[in-house]
Amino acid sequence: MKPHTFTNRPELSTLAIYTSLLPYLSLQVDNDLHNSDHFPLIISDCRRQNSIIHSALRYNFKTANWCKFSSFAKITKEMISNNSIDTAVENVTAVLIAAADRSIPKSSNTFEKQRKVWWNSYCREAKKKQRTAWTRFCRSPTTANLICYKQAKAISRRRIQRRSKRESWEKYISSINSTISSKKLWERVKKNLWHLQIFKHSNSL
Repeated sequence: MKPHTFTNRPELSTLAIYTSLLPYLSLQVDNDLHNSDHFPLIISDCRRQNSIIHSALRYNFKTANWCKFSSFAKITKEMISNNSIDTAVENVTAVLIAAADRSIPKSSNTFEKQRKVWWNSYCREAKKKQRTAWTRFCRSPTTANLICYKQAKAISRRRIQRRSKRESWEKYISSINSTISSKKLWERVKKNLWHLQIFKHSNSL
């Protein structure tokens, strides 16, 4: 890609990609910097029309009808005798699965969007001001508007968000002591794990 300035959008000139994949991909430059110094390149797979990710169904044992399960899960001698071990296991497994399907409801996993534990109203307000400054600069790309945008970005990232992260971390550390249970400790550890963020744009990465 050619280098860009804040007043000139980048042009796609050179991109390393397998020629066999190129017909299936759609390329476009996003309108938002997303706190980067370069406009993100959105790569979409045109072959994927349905973006819904179906999670695996699992048995909900809390709502199971165990009496009904017992009535269907009948393991007979004929299933095991005169058969190889593999065949016997397959027969028993098939009966148990069929009984479970008829007596135990299934539910899909719901994946909630992971919330940043340090994100608060101050961060939201600072982010809103940054986006407003960016929109104003896009509409009128003057030096004054560019300075306003950079100032709003610096305040949001270097002051508000950094302070919020520090305060959240200090609160998290102070909550860990000798009286906390292992269950509560593990819940807080998982809640405060830092994950690599993936930038998502509609159905693309």
